[in-house]
Amino acid sequence: TYDEFVAFHREHYHPGNARIFLYGNIPAPEQLAFLQEHFLSRFEKGTLVPAIPMQPRWQAPRRLVQRVPGEEEAANSASVTLNWLLFPAVDMEKCLSMEILSEILLGTDGSPLQRLLLESGLGEDLSGSSGYESEIKETVFSVGLRGTAADAEQEVEKCVEDALKKIIADGLEADLVEGTLRRFEFRLRELGSGGNVGLHLMRRAYQGWMHGAAPWDTLAIADVFKRVRDRISKDSSFLTGFIQEYLLDNPHRLTVSIVPDAAKADEDMASMAQRIAQIEESLTEADRQRIIQDEKDLHAFQQAPDSAEAEASLPKLCREDVPRGIRRIN
Repeated sequence: TYDEFVAFHREHYHPGNARIFLYGNIPAPEQLAFLQEHFLSRFEKGTLVPAIPMQPRWQAPRRLVQRVPGEEEAANSASVTLNWLLFPAVDMEKCLSMEILSEILLGTDGSPLQRLLLESGLGEDLSGSSGYESEIKETVFSVGLRGTAADAEQEVEKCVEDALKKIIADGLEADLVEGTLRRFEFRLRELGSGGNVGLHLMRRAYQGWMHGAAPWDTLAIADVFKRVRDRISKDSSFLTGFIQEYLLDNPHRLTVSIVPDAAKADEDMASMAQRIAQIEESLTEADRQRIIQDEKDLHAFQQAPDSAEAEASLPKLCREDVPRGIRRIN
């Protein structure tokens, strides 16, 4: 109901559940006072939303086949992706190691896992979700192929497993590892590639801050990178050990197959129509009249013009506010 929606918003979108990040050469006390006066002071103390619990670990891999609306004549239009649940996002040393490993395995045309999967001929390209996701409570590594046959699930699983085993047996090319480490080091020093530096730092801080760590734990990671680099330099099997422990030996794996089906859209529409019919049958005459009146009230609200006071509250940019001079940057 609408009242439940409002109650949910009031509880979850409360400043008590927010994280405030300020960036720049600014007078912090003044900014904090502004926030207190114009934002925080307008709310009463709320109830903190419970922390997201850790996922119970699986004892064996699982599979999911999801049918989606699609063209029947498209023979190789499915996709198969293997997804592993790894470790908490607050474990920066493991997370950074996995980011580096993911870049080595999938980041370039010469990356060994990407090359072996594409050479298999089982699909047209890597699936769009392939890579390492580190901005959730427990991180996930995914890899797979799109443009596969509808029944290619087991073949893709075996191909990925065999490719990972081959990479461990052959070892990772030293030049590829070193090149990846240098790119990561450059990114850390560059603080974002052409984007807003403040937003880049905020995202990095939130990676652990949202899940119980201090913001600086994931913000200042130069020391973490140095430790990871040293471990990789001293132990040539460090990264391949990650492949063995967190991928091949990890039973918490879900293989997701997305299979287009021309009949799925019609089935969904029929299911929705049946559900609507069931709801309609359960309505009393008073319920029907209330729905009709609610629709009329909504339409009237949407068509009503804004008050002069409401329009005046909107910020406006006039021509006079735009400087005529051109700022030249040498």
